[in-house]
Amino acid sequence: MTEPERLPLFAQSLYKVLVRREVLLDSENEIKMRNHYYRILFLSLCTSNGKAIREFISRFLFPLAYISRFLCKFVSYNSNLFMKHKYTGLGVALVGMMMVSCHSHYQLTGIQRTRIIIDKRYDQPQDAEAAAFLKPYKQQIDSIMKPVVGTLAKPMFARRPESTLSNLLADIMVWGGKDFNEHPVMGLYNMGGIRAGLSKGNITVGDVVRIAPFENKICFITLSGEALMELFSNIASVGGEGVSKGVTMQIKDRKLVSVTLNGQPIDPNKQYRIATIDYLAQGNDHMTALKRGTDLLSPQSKENDTRFIIMNYFKEMQAEGKVVDSNVEGRIVVLK
Repeated sequence: MTEPERLPLFAQSLYKVLVRREVLLDSENEIKMRNHYYRILFLSLCTSNGKAIREFISRFLFPLAYISRFLCKFVSYNSNLFMKHKYTGLGVALVGMMMVSCHSHYQLTGIQRTRIIIDKRYDQPQDAEAAAFLKPYKQQIDSIMKPVVGTLAKPMFARRPESTLSNLLADIMVWGGKDFNEHPVMGLYNMGGIRAGLSKGNITVGDVVRIAPFENKICFITLSGEALMELFSNIASVGGEGVSKGVTMQIKDRKLVSVTLNGQPIDPNKQYRIATIDYLAQGNDHMTALKRGTDLLSPQSKENDTRFIIMNYFKEMQAEGKVVDSNVEGRIVVLK
């Protein structure tokens, strides 16, 4: 019985195709060489159940085509050397092809997560050497971050559709207009830009930096009533953003149902001045309607970073003896 006849029927067919195929081969030496190592490969891999053949096709066939061309060319150019060490050469060829086929069969079957609370339990025991090394840097950072800028009446966090902290920051955008001789009728602050919450009591520079760590600048832009309605639809589509006092929106299934501004419907022919951040004015965070705005004022100096506008607000309230507060007022209501 010849070698192909000892293989399963499916293997015989594939063997004949590979052994007789000459697309990748350029010379008689290459054809002879190919016949040798294909024969050895099939006799070693093929079994009567055909499983090895299927594995061979999926794992060997494509890399084998390229490797066979390289090896056959190598042998044809070094035929004397190869014929002297033909069994060693065949072994190297076979091992090389099998190495290419090796890859992991691991598959992702699931994902689990858990929350690890990072608190003071990890502060003890302190590494004395590390603490000594960090001390001068800590003192310098604390001198910048620890000064108190104001006082907060209660803990505040940001969440959709409306929250105490997002309301506060949108109101501060409107308040900030006075330093630029601006009189915006609405403020907008994105939830994604609020990166932390605030605790009740003293608010430090570091607290403000944590909630507003980006280099966003306050800016002012004019929208037509039509564009403003589109902006409210943008806000509804993401489930809510920080909007200032005077806005009353109703949304359902992330669609705008109704909206008023300072108790009045939006006039499509009227112009509205909006206070926001430059990141949103560029149409980011799905606030695409802002790209339709005109008469943009976007001061880019460092002191116009939103974090400094927020600090200035707290400082002014502190100078007036006021504790900063904010409430959820129904600015954005989600209908069931």
